[in-house]
Amino acid sequence: MNGIDADVIFPPFNAQLIEGGQEPISAVLDWGGVGRSDRKYFLVVSRIQPSKQVDRDVDAFRGLPEEKLLVIGRGPESERLQRIAPENVAFATDLTDGQMRWAYGNAAALIAASHEDFGLTPLEAGAHGVPTLALRAGGYLDAVTEGINGFFFDEATPEAIRGCIRQSSSHAWDEALIRKNVQKFSEEAFVSRIRSEVDAHLRD
Repeated sequence: MNGIDADVIFPPFNAQLIEGGQEPISAVLDWGGVGRSDRKYFLVVSRIQPSKQVDRDVDAFRGLPEEKLLVIGRGPESERLQRIAPENVAFATDLTDGQMRWAYGNAAALIAASHEDFGLTPLEAGAHGVPTLALRAGGYLDAVTEGINGFFFDEATPEAIRGCIRQSSSHAWDEALIRKNVQKFSEEAFVSRIRSEVDAHLRD
């Protein structure tokens, strides 16, 4: 309701999802050179529909022929985007848990261009020590701390996304610090916060 000032308790994220083996994705390996520290791919994990603005991510890489983008997901826009995507963009669907861990673990950064109320993908990326390049809006404002576990772009345009990619590529990311940032969304933190809030209300 409007006019109510309320504290927000974030839903829990299970960081243990990163535990387990990894399975390489053939669509990415076909590019060659993947996994080298000097030339990793960027990652989008999303349902492929207009509201997710995946087309803006794909268009951004038309102007970045030296970079690569892996899009994981399916949706009503899948076939169209695959037809018009440049050669440095690959698509994958129906992945196993091991393949998803591999996709996150070998990415240079996650790109998140949609407006989400919360959004779990930055946390999934962060649990792997991978930063997020996100639209400065919605739940990403809570999940991303600029310069620590990601950067923001102010509008979902190919130009703005490209600028953020270049900024990220020249930044020295601290994987341990990125992983630490995810812990504030852990199940343990959620339980502790719920108990604290309940105890405070009971005292009142």
